[in-house]
Amino acid sequence: MKQIKKIVSIIIMLSMLLMLTSCMGKSAYEVAVENGYVGSASDWLASLKGDVGEQGVQGIQGVKGEKGDQGIQGIQGVQGEKGDQGIQGIQGEKGNQGEQGLQGEKGNKGDKGEQGIQGEKGDKGDNAAHANEKHTITYDANGGTLPEGVETSVKVNYGDVLTLPVPVRDNYTFEGWYTGTTVNDGKFTSVTPVTKTITLIARWKADTQYRLTYVTNGGNGLSPEYFDFDEVITELPTPVKAGFTFEGWYLDAELSSRVGYPLTLTQNIEIYAKWSTAYYYINFHTGCSATVDALHNVSGTSYDAFTAPENPEHSFMGWYLDSGFTQAVTYPFVPTSDVDLFAKWDDVYFTFSFVSNGGSYVGSKNYQSGLYIDSFPSPEKANHRFDGWYTDGELTNKATLPYKATEDMILYAKWIWVDPFADYTRISNYTQLQSITDLNGKYLLTANIDCRGMALPTLGANSSTPFRGVFEGQGYTISNFVLANSQYTGLFGYNMGTIRNLNLSSFTLSVQSITSTTYVGGIAGYNAGVIQKCSVTDASISVKLNVERRAGLICGENSGTIENCFADGDVSVTQLKDVNEWALAGGITATNRGTIKNCLVNAYVYSYGYKSAYGGKGEAALISATNEKTGKISNCLVLGTVEGGNNRRGDISGRNDSTIENCYKDANLVLTDPTHTYATAMSKANLSNAVFYSSSLKWDSTVWDWNFINLDNGTFPKLIQK
Repeated sequence: MKQIKKIVSIIIMLSMLLMLTSCMGKSAYEVAVENGYVGSASDWLASLKGDVGEQGVQGIQGVKGEKGDQGIQGIQGVQGEKGDQGIQGIQGEKGNQGEQGLQGEKGNKGDKGEQGIQGEKGDKGDNAAHANEKHTITYDANGGTLPEGVETSVKVNYGDVLTLPVPVRDNYTFEGWYTGTTVNDGKFTSVTPVTKTITLIARWKADTQYRLTYVTNGGNGLSPEYFDFDEVITELPTPVKAGFTFEGWYLDAELSSRVGYPLTLTQNIEIYAKWSTAYYYINFHTGCSATVDALHNVSGTSYDAFTAPENPEHSFMGWYLDSGFTQAVTYPFVPTSDVDLFAKWDDVYFTFSFVSNGGSYVGSKNYQSGLYIDSFPSPEKANHRFDGWYTDGELTNKATLPYKATEDMILYAKWIWVDPFADYTRISNYTQLQSITDLNGKYLLTANIDCRGMALPTLGANSSTPFRGVFEGQGYTISNFVLANSQYTGLFGYNMGTIRNLNLSSFTLSVQSITSTTYVGGIAGYNAGVIQKCSVTDASISVKLNVERRAGLICGENSGTIENCFADGDVSVTQLKDVNEWALAGGITATNRGTIKNCLVNAYVYSYGYKSAYGGKGEAALISATNEKTGKISNCLVLGTVEGGNNRRGDISGRNDSTIENCYKDANLVLTDPTHTYATAMSKANLSNAVFYSSSLKWDSTVWDWNFINLDNGTFPKLIQK
């Protein structure tokens, strides 16, 4: 407490000295020297320091006070926390110079105090940046007179406030000083600080105003207006009355005394509108060849509609007041001035319906009226060339392009037959069939050929000389033929081309004297191409060899595609002695490395592997004896019997290393052990329906038809071959 009291005493003494020096314009140190102090200013300041006091508890921040009068400057205290900015106080009057104070005794030097915590940085003073800045204030009495002795302009310091003069003006009340003459200019008061050079304008309110009442005599209503007693009126509003022209304002109801300008009111008055009948014209702009006669000398007429122009190529959308068609005419319409009206049009479209006459679907299209059509849709039709659109069903009147749309139309497609086999060689008899030599050629079977037991050459003897052409059977049948024994035995020995719509019937193949791996089939010995929509019926294939042998009713081995094919017959493969080779037999093929889908088989399949040291290597199935890793079998139906195959036997495949899906079999299918089952069993009645009604099979009804064939008292679909 002693230390605190000592510090307070020093502060009081310094405050007194500073008060004196502020009055005299001298520092406290200078006063001390004049009173006999000897020493430097720093020693003098050190002599004022007391002992170090304990750090006091930080006081609670006080409530922000009102701005007070400017006091004398105190000594610099410890920097405190940043306080709220106070309101600037009014500058006080300069005080009288005080008497010189006595020199104080030199105090003992206090111990060095501990370093205090640094306070926050204080705000910069408001006027620090504008020290010694002055501005000119100019008074504009605006018709009034300033008080005597008041200058029209004064210079003041930045931030100072003014004692504003009060001007006077006869018949007016002073409303204050403003920074401008508009309603948005602010008022300047005696507490508004000066921050820039400015002209203050006196604002007045007249002590007397008069009312001006408008009598429009049938025109639109106008509210009364009030004018100052000495206000000069140079212009009055113009009323509006439909069908009339405004002639001016009059001072009397009889319309004999016209209002003159300038006008100054000396009392409340009424003025009267004078009208004359107006005559207008209405012009119509159609924007096309159609015309609508203009209306002249129109006066006060109300219109419920105007004449609609006609244009067959466009639809009239109404009259508009502008050429940009943004403001439509509303009815009833009464013109109040000359009017130009503009017709708005919308495009008219005609519908053209297209009858493709067996070609691809086109439907209908819309074309704008009056415009020329550069092109019509081009449909497609197999084996035909499109010859254009015609306006009649008899195809006599062609719609020639460019074609102008003037009405709804139905157009009919005309087709010209194009022979898809124009570059094919025709085969219609045995001689032509056995004379085929070009293995890359295209051939068209145009008749059934009964070979009557005569031999046919194998087309494409091996993989070095395969058949790569196209053989189109058109649903015709080659029957009663004989094929020579070879490694690749079939009508096509090694096929890498396309064979479609071909039927082979009533033939027997017996292969017994080949010394290398043998591939035997009715259509092809080996298929690496495409076999589509082909059938083998009433066929018997028998292979008895000591080497590996592979036989099927369609082909011996498949690495290509076989789809939508039908096989009906017997196939058997027998191993004659104990050798380490396979005996493979299948209703479609012996080995499948490609794709087999949508096929129907009714067959007897038999294989026998000689049982001895090698255990008998025989495999048999109604689709393929083996389905290798690259093979896929799907959507097939099988009936018949599988026997032998003393190694593996199956309904779809004896051995499957890949994919078999969505296949069905007759529930009475005969399989001798051991068996491998991959098909879903059904009765014959349900099996035939499964072809068309199963969600899995979904055979194409354009390929398979219910033109029934009879398989062991079961009814099944027949191939559609074209």
